[in-house]
Formats: sequence, C-alpha cells, structure tokens
Amino acid sequence: MGKVFIFDFDGTLYSGEHIFDNIHAFISKYKRSFLPNVNDQQYAKIVKENPSWEDAYSGEQISNHIYMFIKKYPTYDISIKAYRKWELNVIEPVLIDKNQTVDPVFLKKLCQEYPVYIVSNSDIIHVKHYMKDLNIEASWFKDIISNQFLAKDPTKKHYFKDILSKEDCKPYDAYVFGDSLSSDIAPAKKLGLNAYHITDARQLPNIIKNIVNLY
Repeated sequence: MGKVFIFDFDGTLYSGEHIFDNIHAFISKYKRSFLPNVNDQQYAKIVKENPSWEDAYSGEQISNHIYMFIKKYPTYDISIKAYRKWELNVIEPVLIDKNQTVDPVFLKKLCQEYPVYIVSNSDIIHVKHYMKDLNIEASWFKDIISNQFLAKDPTKKHYFKDILSKEDCKPYDAYVFGDSLSSDIAPAKKLGLNAYHITDARQLPNIIKNIVNLY
C-alpha cells in the first residue's frame, strides 16, 4: 500500500487559454454521423428540441447527450456505438502551448517512484500522439486508460475505483489531477480521493512536492 497518482491528460499535462479552440468546429463536421440510424427528419427534430447539442463537443458532453437522446426518443434507433467507433480512430486538433506543459523530467521521476496512471476522456491513440509533443513516454505509466463512457456509468468514477482496488490503495492515499470539475474532480471526491483542479500544467510539480518529498 502507498500513494497513487492519477492524471487526466488534455488540459492537465498541458494547458492554455486556446488549447481547445479548434475542437468545436472539428466536432461539428462529424456530429451528424454520431447518430447514423436516425433519418434527417428525426435528426432535425433532435437538434431543434435540444439546442445544447450544438455546443456539446467534449467526450463527456457528447456521450451524455446521446444517452439522453436514447431515453428521450425510445422509438429512434440511437446508440453510443457510432460515436465510440469514430472516437477510437481520431486525433482531435488540440493546440499545445509549449510554455504551459508539465515538466517531463519531473513526471518521469514521479512515475519511477510511484504508481502513476492516466485516465482520460480522450482515446489512447489521441493521448499517445500528443505525448510526443510533451516529451512524455507512455511506458512511464502504470496504465493509460481511456473512458469508454459506459451506459451504467459514463464517468471516470469506476476507473478510479478499479485503480484503488488494483493498487490496494486507500482513498486518502490517492491523488487525482484534472482540469474538469465535472469529469475529474467530482467523481474523485465521491470516492474520497484527494482531488486537485489544475488550470496550469506548470503547477503540477510544486503541488506534488507538497504531497511527497520528490525532487
């Protein structure tokens, strides 16, 4: 038993005001294909009755909307499968600010000393692609987990719980770092884990140094 560290990826190991500026337009080009089995009339009805769909662009937002549509339109042929298949094969165009990235030397040392996980709403192909820009190696981490947005629990909560069990770790010895209050911080706090809201990736070394004596 010992301390375990869990990181989100996008917006956490790198950050910046404009990193997601290109995502909305990119997702908008494909959004119709996420509901391939509804006809155009049905899709138009969905869009009209759910204006928030237009502003849904994160994996969490899109998945929550699709699950809502499944319940709201039971006679329509709607599932999460098309979106999940699309996400498995796409690298979203994030903009990495080289001035706001985690120190890779520090992160590597942390991974050498403790079990360190990434739990991301992005797919693994996306995470590993951008790791190269951050000078981070996937092999440093105990595991890299991509949220599958399961119908029974689309949050990260069950992944955090699985890590606790795997590492035989008490909640007070686990530390979660993420940029999203809803996706990262809320599920961590529900389990009693230590949760840190990250707005600048450069904060991470100092925060962790206050948790453990790692230099």
